[in-house]
Amino acid sequence: MKEELKKFGFSEKEVEVYLALSAVGLSRAADIAKHAKINRSTAYVVLESLAERGLVSTAEERGVKRYGPMPPEKLAAYLESQAKKYAQFAVTAKKLVPELKSIQKAKKKESSQPRVEFLEGDQAIKTVYEETLASLEAIRAYASVENTGKTKNNARAQVIFSDTLQAKTKIAHSKEEAQEAFRIPSGAHGLSAEINIYDDKIIFISPTEKFAAVVESRELARALKQAFESARKEVTRMDNAPSLRPREAR
Repeated sequence: MKEELKKFGFSEKEVEVYLALSAVGLSRAADIAKHAKINRSTAYVVLESLAERGLVSTAEERGVKRYGPMPPEKLAAYLESQAKKYAQFAVTAKKLVPELKSIQKAKKKESSQPRVEFLEGDQAIKTVYEETLASLEAIRAYASVENTGKTKNNARAQVIFSDTLQAKTKIAHSKEEAQEAFRIPSGAHGLSAEINIYDDKIIFISPTEKFAAVVESRELARALKQAFESARKEVTRMDNAPSLRPREAR
C-alpha cells in the first residue's frame, strides 16, 4: 500500500502519517507521530497538509486539536481528481511542444556548428523515437518493419521498407498510421537498422546493437532528404502494390 500511494505523489512521511492515522483513528498529533515513528513537529506539518487536501478531518476537544481519517472513498476521489489534473497538464504540455521546438530551432539557426550525439541502451533508443514525435515536418525513414512505428503513431512519416510479406501485412493493417509506405526489393537491402531524417536531424538507430546516433546538421539533413526523395521516386508505393515481386530493372 505504501508503494502504491507513493506513485500518486505522496511523500514517505505523508504515507506513514496517513496510515498511522487510519490505524489509531481520531487522535492528537503527538499520538499519531508516535505511531508513525516520526517527530511531533513533522507530524503536525504533514497532518495540516493532508487536512488542506481534504484527506484528514480536524476537531477540537477541550482546546486540544485532534485529527481523524476521512473515509477511504475520499482518498479515491482525491486521487481521481489528481489524475485528471495531471492528464490536463499533459495535454497542455503537448500543445506547447511545437512552439518550444520552433524556439529551439530558431536558436540553433544562429549557430552553424553541427552536433553529434551517441546514446546507448533500450531506454535511449525509446527516447530518440519519442523525440521524433515533435518533428515539424514529415519524417523520412528507411526502416525494417520490425522496428518502425513504435512511437510514430501520431507522426507523419514516409517510410521505405524492404519488400517482404511481413512489411506488406503491416501496411495492410496500419491504415490508421499517418505513413506513406514504399518498398524496395528485399534482396537489394537488408534493413535491420533504421534511419530517420527530419528537420535538421539524421537519426541512426540500431535495435540489434542497442545504440542510436543523432546528427544535427542542416546541410547533411538537406542532402539526405534530397536523396530520400530521389529514392522514393524509384520505389513502389506499398499500399498500391498488387504483389511483392520486385520491380523489374529498367
